[in-house]
Amino acid sequence: MSWAGRDPRAKVFLAVVVSFALAAAPGGRVLLVLPAALLLAATAGLDARRALVLARAVLLLWGLSFLANAFFLPGERLGPEALGWLRPTREGLGAGLVQGARLAALTAVAAWMAGTTSLFAFAASLEWSVRRWPRFRARVHRSLLPTVLALRLLPSLLDEGRRLLDVDRLRRGPRRGAAGVRRTAALVPLWVAMVVDRADALALALTVRGYRSDRARGFAREFRLGPGDLVLAAGATGVVFFLGAR
Repeated sequence: MSWAGRDPRAKVFLAVVVSFALAAAPGGRVLLVLPAALLLAATAGLDARRALVLARAVLLLWGLSFLANAFFLPGERLGPEALGWLRPTREGLGAGLVQGARLAALTAVAAWMAGTTSLFAFAASLEWSVRRWPRFRARVHRSLLPTVLALRLLPSLLDEGRRLLDVDRLRRGPRRGAAGVRRTAALVPLWVAMVVDRADALALALTVRGYRSDRARGFAREFRLGPGDLVLAAGATGVVFFLGAR
């Protein structure tokens, strides 16, 4: 299943409202919704390495939560009395199962949103939504611009940090122990100076091109909520009502 044609506003709406509902829902209903959340993650187009990393992290946290609840949550102990506190409690086993399912469902929904929705497209769709109100659109644009620029620059800034670390390793050898930590810390001021220089260059480029946040701009694409997007939003609303119904 491809989610590329769906409106980013509908996808973010589904992820946000379903995540809040999962966090507050009773345990039994979370278990029922878990297969649907895992199906969403399976259709997100994640590569095998990222999916494996997510699965390992969820299983590790699930295991730790399960053990902590099973042995430390008060309740009816199961097993021979000679084992004492090493016997898990019935209530703890149930709570550990539910918490793990909740964690897995939340992770699956977040992975689906991250794998199918570009933040830049979502930001553009928000500005598109208020295009008919110039003053409000300018405020939305000014609010979104720092986040969009930061995410756009983050990969290059991380690459510059890695290059600094590689140069230091080639000049002075591997970093080990406390001395290695001090060497890394000594590179931080230089990296900050590089970040400031990159931000200054970006600000100069915007100024040279006559950028003004209150000036009307065109859009690279239009954002229209189609029937599929409305079905997606309606499905998310239905899940919320199912999770929250008493």
